[in-house]
Amino acid sequence: MNPIQFRKEKETIKAYANYDGLDNESKLYKYKCEFKTYIKNIVLDNGIGNGNVIFPCESWVHSKHENTDKRIFFTDKSYLPSETPVGLKSLREKDLESLRGNGEGERKTFERIYDYDTYNDIGDPETDSDLSRPVLGGEQHPYPRRCRTGREMTSKEPWSESRTGVIFYVPRDEDFSEIKEISFGATTLYSVLNGIIPMLDSTLTDANKGFSLFRDIESLYNDGIGIDLPNNGLLSVLTRLLRAITNTAESILQFATPRIKDKNNSRGIAVEHESAPHGLKLTIEDYPFANDGLVLWDAIKQWATTYINHYYPQPSLIESDKELQAWWTEIRTVGHGDKKDEPWWPQLKTQEDMIKIITTIMWVSSGHHSAVNFGQYDFAGYFPNRPTIARTKMPNEDPTVEEWEAFISKPEDALLDSFPTQIQATRVMSVLVVLSTHSPDEEYIGTNMEPAWAAEPAIKAAFEEFSCRLKELEAIIDSRNNDPNLRNRSGAGLVPYQLLKPFSESGLTGKGVPYSISI
Repeated sequence: MNPIQFRKEKETIKAYANYDGLDNESKLYKYKCEFKTYIKNIVLDNGIGNGNVIFPCESWVHSKHENTDKRIFFTDKSYLPSETPVGLKSLREKDLESLRGNGEGERKTFERIYDYDTYNDIGDPETDSDLSRPVLGGEQHPYPRRCRTGREMTSKEPWSESRTGVIFYVPRDEDFSEIKEISFGATTLYSVLNGIIPMLDSTLTDANKGFSLFRDIESLYNDGIGIDLPNNGLLSVLTRLLRAITNTAESILQFATPRIKDKNNSRGIAVEHESAPHGLKLTIEDYPFANDGLVLWDAIKQWATTYINHYYPQPSLIESDKELQAWWTEIRTVGHGDKKDEPWWPQLKTQEDMIKIITTIMWVSSGHHSAVNFGQYDFAGYFPNRPTIARTKMPNEDPTVEEWEAFISKPEDALLDSFPTQIQATRVMSVLVVLSTHSPDEEYIGTNMEPAWAAEPAIKAAFEEFSCRLKELEAIIDSRNNDPNLRNRSGAGLVPYQLLKPFSESGLTGKGVPYSISI
């Protein structure tokens, strides 16, 4: 192996080349290596002294051997379709064509194509008939569409797409970065499901063994489980997700202590009301999700309002924007094809229509998702707080004499018997750790300004105001969590509600609102 390198502005990019044999014609030895190239920006000196020309790319570029089509990048100046310079219109159309699928072919990892399909790949009938699953999407099971991959259909069920390996196609520019793929992604989740869980199954050999004492539950967090850890890279995954302590004798797998356990132990009704804050009157006044969520919603809505009104000062510009209308039509009729004729779909004719649509999309993929996702381990990682299964009935109706006497004598045994088994509990805990963890390079709402926003003074100012409002929300949430009158967020045995605090460190923090849903 010989190292090959080339220089960019600040650092050297390196990769190892593998010997590929002797070229008989040139009599030269051949080496091959692979570079994955990500272009953030292209900056050109315009030569006239009034600033550089910036092309924000934020994109992976493919090899010409994979695809001979050349990539197109535009400057940071935003245009409506009706205002796009004539010389750019054909390039814009060509770029859009490179992103649109046609329902044909299998997608390759280097592609950026967005296409739609039903969820016809949630089962695995080729492996086992018991793993057969219905198709989600269509008249029988209406469901939104997924990103199409185009893999071959199974031989046993021609309507089911095969599951070839763990890699699922995601348009290249939307895929995880390498650091996020390491800390969370298909590979990590696959390691948990196919490495850690079978390892736990082999350690906890009795599938029906429950917890005989409450201190056995405590030991999962305090003492851990002794495991025989294979030397196959699994340790690197474990140390990022769980508290794994390695010594010379054995490896100890410890689960992080959920915050709900530390406190010794994530509902929504509102009506429109003009005089109420944010235009909504809460039926339950002390409702943390709604109270914090409304502040975040308002900040998102104001940011969307300023942005949309800047580029679309008249309703006619929205109705005449072909790209915008095509986008909204695709969402309704293709992305949600089973519901395309429903009467409740909003129209897209005015600025108010667009503000409502954009605000809703931004809220669902940021604040709403964060509130239901990143607290899962905190609330359910200590499974007595939220057991995922009850294995026995509580003896409260028509018990036998023996059952009743046993219950009266030692009621905690009835509770312990109803809890999940050790294997069931640790399986769920392992998955919840993955789902609740922020990656080191998580991008939080209101933190990074797009180059096109920075290039437009009005939009730059609006984003800065948006970012400031999110910082204010952090302080508001801290204040509410310290208010003794708000018993649903600061009472005895409660975890302070901070799921909608916009910013976070990496790891299991129970807070932080990323820009979008990553799984």
